[in-house]
Amino acid sequence: MLEVVEDEAREVAARFGRDRRSMLSAEAADTFDATAVVHNEPSFVLFSKRGFIKRMRADTFHVQRRNGRGACSSDALMQFACSAPHDAHGTCGKL
Repeated sequence: MLEVVEDEAREVAARFGRDRRSMLSAEAADTFDATAVVHNEPSFVLFSKRGFIKRMRADTFHVQRRNGRGACSSDALMQFACSAPHDAHGTCGKL
């Protein structure tokens, strides 16, 4: 099975492959600023009871008007954190 995958990868590389157009260097990694490419928007990081972690933008959430019952789900929310990606001092809460 692995041979088939390797053969197909070689065929694709031979058909579509070309030389790298950009250069990789260790010096460029030292000067890279991640905050320049990540939007600084408020977001929540949600931790579920089953062990899932998800980051969502704050504007994803809206008032549901369900008399405090919320939407039904098979996985309970255990903990959440809210901050912006450029902010080192986010807030955290438990449910």
